[in-house]
Amino acid sequence: SCGAYLVSKADDDTFIDILKVLDILLAAPPVNTYAGRLNQGVIPRRTGDKWIRPKGNYPFMTYPKYHLGPLYVLSYDLGKHLLEVR
Repeated sequence: SCGAYLVSKADDDTFIDILKVLDILLAAPPVNTYAGRLNQGVIPRRTGDKWIRPKGNYPFMTYPKYHLGPLYVLSYDLGKHLLEVR
């Protein structure tokens, strides 16, 4: 153990409101925590750009819920668990 109970990832071009993030994290339990901006109900692009997802490749109407990448935080135990089960 490294002594940290949270690990985070942030893009280098992301502005982080540290006080807001701390308020959120201090209210969260120190275990089994995964925090970030939740994206839900996203409809796959079927035509038009490099990010298309053909229906044969992904037949569902929407993507599952997921957290966006600019910033997310994991509790240490959850990060460790994800590494163990991958």
